[in-house]
Amino acid sequence: GIIIQGANDLLIMIDNNPECITDIFISINIEKLTININNSINKMILFINTSLKIIYARGCQECEFNKKHMVKDDDAIGWEGNSFWDFLDFLPGDYWYNFYCKELVESIGKEKILSLKNININELEDGAIIYNLNDDFLSENIENRLQIENEIVEKLGKEYFFNIKDKKTKFRHPERFQEYLNQL
Repeated sequence: GIIIQGANDLLIMIDNNPECITDIFISINIEKLTININNSINKMILFINTSLKIIYARGCQECEFNKKHMVKDDDAIGWEGNSFWDFLDFLPGDYWYNFYCKELVESIGKEKILSLKNININELEDGAIIYNLNDDFLSENIENRLQIENEIVEKLGKEYFFNIKDKKTKFRHPERFQEYLNQL
């Protein structure tokens, strides 16, 4: 893997795993940026997608991510449902920003995604879809955001998206998307 420390509190980690899929993690201190975060994320994702085929991407505040994945006990803190190995079985969740490749869009259903409320949608020429919530990325109303994201998950298929509070559902990918991943 590669870990890069950049200016303005930017951290990029790039890792290839045994399945030959590149996992890129980017952490940015957003409060120090003076740019439109949505336009910047879109430009970065579109740039990466021109040389690498992005299968899935997400963007959210740390507090949102922690509410969806953090587990604690007296001795340790960890995260569930968001590892590369988990991704081979299910999606880690719905977030403020989401990128779905053509195969994932077709598996979930393009019309379902296009019918979602409270989001901005960008359809790409290659069949991929990018969408983000209508609220400000730095919104302090995380509970409202989580409610909207839960409504999106209910519409798209709650069995496809990890939910740390749901101990009954066996999370999985849509069948066609799982077949696509198995071929990689």
